[in-house]
Amino acid sequence: MAQVTLDDGTTITDSSLFAGGHRKYFVAGLQYVMNKAAQVQAWAAQAQAAAGAGGGTIFPLVSAANAGQVLTVNSAGSAYVAKPVVVCKNYLVNAGFRIWKLGTSFTLPAAAAAAAVIADQWLIATANTGWTAQLQCLAIAGGGLRINCTNVGVSGTNSDLVVLRQLLEGTYCCELAGGIIYVNFVIKTNKLGNYAVTLTDLTANTQIGTQSVTVTSANVKTQFKLQFTAPAAINEDNIARLRLDFALVAKSGNAGVYYPSGGSQVNLLDSTANYLEMSNVHFGTDSDYAPEELWLDIEKCNRYHRRLINKVQNQSLSFGQGISTTAGQLPVFFGQMRTAPSLAFSALGDFLVTSATGGAVSAPASISLAVSTPSYCRIDITCSAGLTAGGMCNMQAANTNCTVDLFARL
Repeated sequence: MAQVTLDDGTTITDSSLFAGGHRKYFVAGLQYVMNKAAQVQAWAAQAQAAAGAGGGTIFPLVSAANAGQVLTVNSAGSAYVAKPVVVCKNYLVNAGFRIWKLGTSFTLPAAAAAAAVIADQWLIATANTGWTAQLQCLAIAGGGLRINCTNVGVSGTNSDLVVLRQLLEGTYCCELAGGIIYVNFVIKTNKLGNYAVTLTDLTANTQIGTQSVTVTSANVKTQFKLQFTAPAAINEDNIARLRLDFALVAKSGNAGVYYPSGGSQVNLLDSTANYLEMSNVHFGTDSDYAPEELWLDIEKCNRYHRRLINKVQNQSLSFGQGISTTAGQLPVFFGQMRTAPSLAFSALGDFLVTSATGGAVSAPASISLAVSTPSYCRIDITCSAGLTAGGMCNMQAANTNCTVDLFARL
């Protein structure tokens, strides 16, 4: 006689069931359930033991809202909890070399009178006497910088210097004060040797430190990580407070300043075969590269340089009003810049002034910045004739060479 004993001691036999051919399936089903229940009890005992003598939860209850979370053990060691999300903030602007408003190719002298802007917020700075070498800076598709030596030139002196530089505004970097700053970057080059990185406190005008990394493999992307101790205080203002330099050339007169004393620094410009590529530069409290979303990177760059017309024919600068038959005023509103900007534009012949009726008047005779604030400016124009006092006027691009820029750089 087939039978099953339940947890409460009740015994069920086939004689207690109605007569028929289904009773053996019913008993078999009960036996299956009992076996599974025993397995579940065993698993529960194992889980309880793993949780420790004090009990606890092995895994937290989850739902779709927890998608993507990572688990970690709590401080008591008794349960798994969601690991906090750590945001790796990068304090550099355009750290990935993705934004190049002024162009994507520059050929520069190694003895420039002033630092030259290449990618937004990145400079090539030099300090040379009589050296006629040249370098070419190119944008790499997808993000990155390539520097080629295009002319070795005539040697200068032992003070020759060429660095890739970024200045950091106090508003952005003040919260780094007193902490550890990690500087990470990726290099690919065929010029092996030591490359120095220098961090300077511009408030005290003192060097925070200079360190070197050594490239030992040619034509291979290599990541380097350095760390510096930030100044105890950094002013929260719109002035450059920190300076980051990557040495490309630093001859012996720069020892201890742009590369470590007793060390050495490669000369990237000693052969036209030399090149260097850099990408994924990080500057922050975390040791990993943290790329910005592109739209946010663009907005950060716009704080220092905003391009109002970018080589698009018929693009309008602004609609304003005529104040006479030969003069007009154009208001321009924009997002907050670091300070009241200056104005730069291409040739006058690249523009066309239009009247209230929309008809072309002429190229402007003059363009000037009459009022400038961090979020608004007024541009005054003059032309030969055709405007109406109180009537609408406009200035637009007459060709694809036309550019209008506002600069508020550090």
